[in-house]
Amino acid sequence: MSRCLLMLLAIATLAVPQALARDWYVNPDGSGDAPTIQAAFTASAAGDVIHLRPGTFYEHDIVAKAYVELRSVSGPEVTIIDSEGGGKGIVGYEYNAPLAVEGITIMNGDNEGISLEGGGSQVIRSCVVWNFSVGVYGRYFEGIVADVTSVGGRVRPSGSGFSLSHCSPTLVNCISAFNGGYGIVTWTADVPTLRCCCVYGNAGGDFEGMPDPTGQDGNISLDPLFCDLAGGDLHLAPASPCAPGENPSCGLIGALPVGCGSTPVGEATWGAVKAMFRQ
Repeated sequence: MSRCLLMLLAIATLAVPQALARDWYVNPDGSGDAPTIQAAFTASAAGDVIHLRPGTFYEHDIVAKAYVELRSVSGPEVTIIDSEGGGKGIVGYEYNAPLAVEGITIMNGDNEGISLEGGGSQVIRSCVVWNFSVGVYGRYFEGIVADVTSVGGRVRPSGSGFSLSHCSPTLVNCISAFNGGYGIVTWTADVPTLRCCCVYGNAGGDFEGMPDPTGQDGNISLDPLFCDLAGGDLHLAPASPCAPGENPSCGLIGALPVGCGSTPVGEATWGAVKAMFRQ
């Protein structure tokens, strides 16, 4: 009897984290299970998932919590975090990074869009980062970045699509284009692994501090042919080299699918792109 009781207690103990895990639903109008994304993170616990319903959330410097996921209900086309020129977007400090960030457009900040410091094996997936000084910053982050479009890093050396320090994450099916700094920069000897990524048209150079992987493992350096770069529409034209079928071994590259007619808006001059991001 005592042996059975001990076994039942052990099973119950293992089941506690899963049983206590909670789904939080947050709406742009402040309704839902928490009034803001930050409030949901603050109240959440490891194992929880925060779901964002469609719309625009006006928040910045959202401090995440370890082992909590942040996901949209309906994807990056309709789920937006607008930092309104303030600070960073989503921040994971000191091993307090979220377990996952998925399906969100993060835009208009004056620092990093997604910043993971000590993020371990976390995942960033299906996100658009637009008009920050740095799109995705990773430090001691060894996770996976997949299906991410990072565009519009502002004009300064660090104004890059991906900025990495002391980490070697895996980037899969990502776009880093038309940034004021580098496409991908590594500040230490660690080198990320890239597969099926498009890195193109970055003012400081497409790669810095690492070998250029273009032509290997499906990596390309071609104009992604956004529908309207100047207008901020980062869907792809049908003829985009990042569209499904153009690079059969990779499928869709980036966060957004084909979304405009057969003739995309012409590529903007670099002067015009810089003008968009000046304060």
